[in-house]
Amino acid sequence: MINIVTTFSKSGYDLYGRGFLDGFLKYWPKDINLYLFLDPPLTSYDIVPISNIIVKDLSAESNIHGFMSDFGWMRNMSDPRNYRFQGSRFSHKIFALTAPCLPRSGIRIWLDADTVTFKPIDPDYLRECLPRSGEMLSYLGRKDWDHSECGWVGYDLACGGLGFLKEFLEIYETGAVVSYAQTHDSFVFDRLREKFQAKGSRFRNLSPNAKGLDAWPQSVLGERMKHNKGNAKFID
Repeated sequence: MINIVTTFSKSGYDLYGRGFLDGFLKYWPKDINLYLFLDPPLTSYDIVPISNIIVKDLSAESNIHGFMSDFGWMRNMSDPRNYRFQGSRFSHKIFALTAPCLPRSGIRIWLDADTVTFKPIDPDYLRECLPRSGEMLSYLGRKDWDHSECGWVGYDLACGGLGFLKEFLEIYETGAVVSYAQTHDSFVFDRLREKFQAKGSRFRNLSPNAKGLDAWPQSVLGERMKHNKGNAKFID
């Protein structure tokens, strides 16, 4: 079983979420579920749930509001000038990705909603994007940057992925994230990955030879999907 998770606000939906959904509906297999965790009210979106598109209220399915109240106001969590200290903004990903309502078995994929799929996603191709047997997760590493690109992470829940996600959530819920050198999810992800790797866990780097900032187009993901991260979402 494969489940994709993403989240966006109403403004994000209008800017890039519609394109994300169009690509998913056109090119992804119908037996793959997409969980959309949205900011309320859900009535502000014109999304019609179907069998494999599940729409959830992020605030009702997680403790995002409690986290924001306790820690979201801190300076290194909400610096408007520097994404490295925008833990509040990126925490939505973590609370969506770890929501208790999600299936606890199979493969759980985080896929940024500013991604556009432009070619069919078939099982053979998808296998090249996911962790192999014995690997906890697949991700986009960047040797020329100080953190990974986490627009895509595929977790094998039976191979330690569930434990990884549990600790990921705890870092945010307990407020430990505020003590990190950077508070956005990709930096925290790397520190946690290094911890698990030191204990013997295995991971699949989809972009081991990537140069520069943009790892996605230098990986297998770029063959059929485009990640309009950062300012690129305002151009396409």
